[in-house]
Amino acid sequence: MTSDKVLLVSFPKSGSNWVRYCVEHFSGRRTPGKARRNVLVSRGSTIIDRMHFVDKRHRNVFMHSRARQGLEDYHHEPKTGLHGWLSTRRKDRRIREAQNRRILLLLRSHYESFGRNRLSAPEDMIGYLGNVQMFEACRREKLLIYYHDLVADPAAMGRILEFLDVPYDFADFDVEHHRRRSLELYSRGPDRPESREALFDFAYHSRGLSADAKQALRDYCQSYIGAELYQKYLGCFDRLEEVASPLAAVALFGVTTAPPSGGALRQG
Repeated sequence: MTSDKVLLVSFPKSGSNWVRYCVEHFSGRRTPGKARRNVLVSRGSTIIDRMHFVDKRHRNVFMHSRARQGLEDYHHEPKTGLHGWLSTRRKDRRIREAQNRRILLLLRSHYESFGRNRLSAPEDMIGYLGNVQMFEACRREKLLIYYHDLVADPAAMGRILEFLDVPYDFADFDVEHHRRRSLELYSRGPDRPESREALFDFAYHSRGLSADAKQALRDYCQSYIGAELYQKYLGCFDRLEEVASPLAAVALFGVTTAPPSGGALRQG
């Protein structure tokens, strides 16, 4: 992982498919991923690198949780002895290398991420929190984009494209048309966009969590990354959870209450 390409880091179900669609649309280059049927460009060199988990040990925790829910068929036996030591060294090196990359972090509400991925315990979110810690420790240029901004405000995508040095012009870019196409392509993959009819409901997946479950998740996140980092990166999501309606949630973050339908936003 020594490439100088921007590294896109996103916990599962955090908006990376929409980012990949727009990056491929404007750059004409491929983004990395296994399911090539649900993106625009299927061949050629990749313009970015991407991963859901900087620490692969955190991926194992996530996958085991999904397996317990019957959502994945996953079996992993930890390596022991010399193989285990070498594996740990490789994973630690991967984290150090990531901290020296240019990083784009997509961050969705920890409540929404927990509910959308159907995780069973707060500890299953360790990968989410590990990504936040890695981003905080990044020594190079970095960009944080929140999921709610990505969905509600085209300017957020503009910031991503600028960070990637991808020229773009939104003047003739019909956001709703391309959003629908992106969702259709996403639906061809192994998963389905569950909130496609409620994109602006930023508590769609967390609304079913009990107050106790939310408190337990909040307590775990604060204990893992500390109160200061929690407020810096996740504090806005607590305010989002307190908003009574999706439309009010959009208004809270200073964007329009209707889905964008194109416009004249241009780079520079």
